[in-house]
Amino acid sequence: MVITSMTVPYRTDEKVILERIVRRALLEMIDAYIQVATGKFPYDLTIEERVRMVFGGFLASDYYMIDDKLIFLSVPDNIPKYITMKEFASIIGGSYVEGYNYVYVPFNSFIAFMKRDYETIKGAIRK
Repeated sequence: MVITSMTVPYRTDEKVILERIVRRALLEMIDAYIQVATGKFPYDLTIEERVRMVFGGFLASDYYMIDDKLIFLSVPDNIPKYITMKEFASIIGGSYVEGYNYVYVPFNSFIAFMKRDYETIKGAIRK
């Protein structure tokens, strides 16, 4: 078993755009699973609560939370098909496990990734 952490081999502008695409797709996926499970849109839930509900509650068959680590057995369907598991791991700050073909990322790192745009926008508004 080989575990690799990679950095995204894209230029800075492309990396930022790719991160935003992945972040938006992940949020849409998480919200869709919650809508199916509860019948309503999760307006009142924080991103932490949403992630715990989907990954910890086993609402999705390819995504789990074990010991405060999120496990992705596949790249979510709504993310562009050209992104491989290794690239996906590097984008979200996770680690790819070769041989088993899955990605894991610590919960706090994933939440930081999901909030990155929010913090940038909030900082720009304060200036």
